[in-house]
Amino acid sequence: VSTQSTGANKDNDAGAGFEVEKEFGHAFFFTRRFAQGILSELIGTYFMSVVGLYCCIRHGNQEIGFGTLEIALGFGISYLIYAGISAGKGTANLNPALSLTSLFLGHSSILYCFVSFVAQLIGVSCAIATLKSFDLRYTLTLKPEGINEIGMLLAEFFGTLPIICCKFARHGASYHVTLAIILGIVTCVPYSGGALNPARAFCPFVVLDYMPDYYWVYWIGPILASICGSMLYFSGILYNTD
Repeated sequence: VSTQSTGANKDNDAGAGFEVEKEFGHAFFFTRRFAQGILSELIGTYFMSVVGLYCCIRHGNQEIGFGTLEIALGFGISYLIYAGISAGKGTANLNPALSLTSLFLGHSSILYCFVSFVAQLIGVSCAIATLKSFDLRYTLTLKPEGINEIGMLLAEFFGTLPIICCKFARHGASYHVTLAIILGIVTCVPYSGGALNPARAFCPFVVLDYMPDYYWVYWIGPILASICGSMLYFSGILYNTD
C-alpha cells in the first residue's frame, strides 16, 4: 500500500506544473486568473523578444549582432529567466505553437488560447517598436540561399518539436525548454533563420512592412510540430499516465 501511495505522489508531482497551467488556461474571461495569465504571456514574450532580437540587429552600418550562438543564448536564457520569475503566475508559453499545443492537450480553453496568441503577437510587436525607438534596425529573417520552402518548413518543424516535447514532457522543466530553444536556433539558422516561433517571425514582417512569399513556413512548420507533439503526448511517450 505504501509503495502505491509513493507512486501516486510521484505522479502528482509530475503533473503539478500542468495543473498550474490548467488553472490559468481554463479561468473564466475577465477574471483575475485569466488576466494574470494573458498579461504574463504579453510581458514574457516582450522580454524574450527584446533580448533575443537585440542579438539580431545592426546599428547603421556597424555590425553589433553577436552571431548564431549568442542569438540562441539570448532567446534561450531570457526564456529561462522569465519562466523562473513568472513561476506559478502564468502559463509561460511565449510562443503560439506552445499555446496551441496547450489547447490540444486540454490545458487551456479556446478563448484563452486565442487571447494568448494576440498577447504574444502584441509582445513581439512592442519589442520591435522598442528597438526601433533606439534607432536599432532589425535584420529580417531571410530565406537562406540554396534552401527552398520545403527545406525551411522542415527546419522549422524539427526545430520547434523538441521545444514542445520539453515543455509538455512528464518531467519537463524550464531549463529543458531553454536547451531546446538554444539547440533549435543554432541548428536551424542556416536553413530557415531559426525562428521556431510564429510570432517572432511574423510580427517583424508586419511591423516593418515586409512580407515575403515564404513567410507561411514560419506558421505551418510550428503548427505541424504542435500537432505532432500532441500526438506524442496522447500516445504516452511524453506523459505516461500508467
